[in-house]
Amino acid sequence: MIKITQLFFLAQLIIFSNSYISAKKQNVILFLIDDLGWSDLSLTGSKFYETPNIDRLAKEEVFFSDAYAASSLCSPTRSSILTGKYPSRIKMTYISGTSGPKGPGYPLNAPGSAGNINPKDITLAEALRSHGCKTVHIGKWHLQNHTDKGKTHYPEKHGFDINIAGFRMGQPGSYFFPFKSERHPSTNSNV
Repeated sequence: MIKITQLFFLAQLIIFSNSYISAKKQNVILFLIDDLGWSDLSLTGSKFYETPNIDRLAKEEVFFSDAYAASSLCSPTRSSILTGKYPSRIKMTYISGTSGPKGPGYPLNAPGSAGNINPKDITLAEALRSHGCKTVHIGKWHLQNHTDKGKTHYPEKHGFDINIAGFRMGQPGSYFFPFKSERHPSTNSNV
């Protein structure tokens, strides 16, 4: 009986593996939008905003309607999604580069925040890249300590092949491609 059960599971494993290997490679597009409320899409009931392209993507693909962010702040949430770890585990508990409110008058002092994703933490982009996927980061990054002026923690250092507009302070160097200004260098070195 045990051998029959083992053979059955082995057969299932082979069938599953074969179908997985022969399956067409899929694309993964993850939209992480700061300050998007539950009713800000026409798909979720907005009468003010018209979002037909997002609505179409949600209907044709996967739409997470019951997910929660790891934090109410952008940097901890983004780092949590990229690493698969809780913000407190990776010491990204506040907006990148700051330590949060402290002192008299605050009922709870925020813990210190590393300001950067640890290079030892494997990111979603690195995991996808290890399986032969091309990875692109477009938009707000805000996962680098403000005092770190180099590109040591830019998206390219965390598994992204291409970075468009990802800058240490969140916003790109300007609002116009190629996102350069006197104050900020180009943020898209791989484009």
